[in-house]
Amino acid sequence: MRKLNVFMVVLLIVVSGCNPKELQLHEYPEINEVFNQEEITDLKKIVAFFEGSICQIEGMNGVDVGNVSECYQRFFERMRESVDKGQIKIKIPYETQDQLMTELNKASYDQIWADIQVPGKEKILRILKQESKYQNFLQRLGKENQKVHNYQNHFREAGDFSPPMISELLMNYELYDVSDERIKLFVAVHYLTLNDIVRVQEVMNSK
Repeated sequence: MRKLNVFMVVLLIVVSGCNPKELQLHEYPEINEVFNQEEITDLKKIVAFFEGSICQIEGMNGVDVGNVSECYQRFFERMRESVDKGQIKIKIPYETQDQLMTELNKASYDQIWADIQVPGKEKILRILKQESKYQNFLQRLGKENQKVHNYQNHFREAGDFSPPMISELLMNYELYDVSDERIKLFVAVHYLTLNDIVRVQEVMNSK
């Protein structure tokens, strides 16, 4: 009996080692060593909003947490198809995205985005901030993820969103592991930023 008990303990250790628990966003050092608690709460809110939005858009509203990856898969596939159609349609309602932004603490918002006035227009464009905690996060994540490293390099070289940044996620989405909460944050911020850029382009093209 004692030998059996020892065997069961060893088996449990092996099984646990083969199935490591996915870390929550706040558990990653790239997050908790860069952002404060209030900011981390807002980062989680951004991810939750993005996931809820894409699940609803892709007809999977109310999906449980275990199936959220399917929402991402459908969203990514539709985004890649948009390349063939020549028009990016993220479909996250601008009004609900604006509501999210107003719910974020200003300090948190300012560590990701900056607002600039569109020349000759009344519209404000939301862009990624060049010097921010979010860029610090990307730099640290890029040390273990070459794709993120390349993404940030493109951003720093261009000083703004650039075509290589957009096309990379559109065409190579399968290389981004959305079981990783850090990648979820990266994807959410990317597409929310792009959604605002698309909105401004629509406004400018309509006049």
